[in-house]
Amino acid sequence: MRKALEHDFVSANIHHWIDLIFGYKQKGEEAEINLNTFYYMTYEDSVDLDKIEDEGMRISAEAQVVNFG
Repeated sequence: MRKALEHDFVSANIHHWIDLIFGYKQKGEEAEINLNTFYYMTYEDSVDLDKIEDEGMRISAEAQVVNFG
């Protein structure tokens, strides 16, 4: 694993991965262009659990948010 991570190809391209995971390609148009989009509930602050009136739906939504990843 260490040898793979220290490979020249990884060193030359790791910034692309960082942009996908942490940077400007994480959301929005750049994410779409780079096929880096996920279900809306996986994004922080995309669901206001307090506004879901049905208790079952709120519990389900909360479970999905908590268990993602």
